[in-house]
Amino acid sequence: MENVLADTYALYLKTQNYHWNITGPHFRDYHLLLESIYEALAEAVDEVAEHIRIIGRPVPATFDFLKLKTCLKDPDHTKSAKAMLEDLLADHQQILKTIAKAIDEARDANDVGTEDLLTERVRYHTKTIWFLKSTVQ
Repeated sequence: MENVLADTYALYLKTQNYHWNITGPHFRDYHLLLESIYEALAEAVDEVAEHIRIIGRPVPATFDFLKLKTCLKDPDHTKSAKAMLEDLLADHQQILKTIAKAIDEARDANDVGTEDLLTERVRYHTKTIWFLKSTVQ
């Protein structure tokens, strides 16, 4: 779960960074799309962190923890709008791999609550991937 938290938090920060720095002829549409994504990710960060507490573990949410545990790269705000969206698309695809590993761990531990939360996260990221793919095509 801690890796899911780290990737979700890193993706939240990257999405917000791109939201602030995106430019181009579709600025308003992209700006609003990214805002809706980072707001949903902010809620997910809180939900995942609270679930970590529910299952009895501390929440190690520090910058050092994020750097150590996330597999996502820092944003590059100098990219084109399309490249930013493609970067986020790749990150949403990557976080599905992190979640899949966490689902396997939850299943092995017979932790239905964690598995359910993670399955909901899969639904969110899958839908966001569809939105981003449709936007960059």
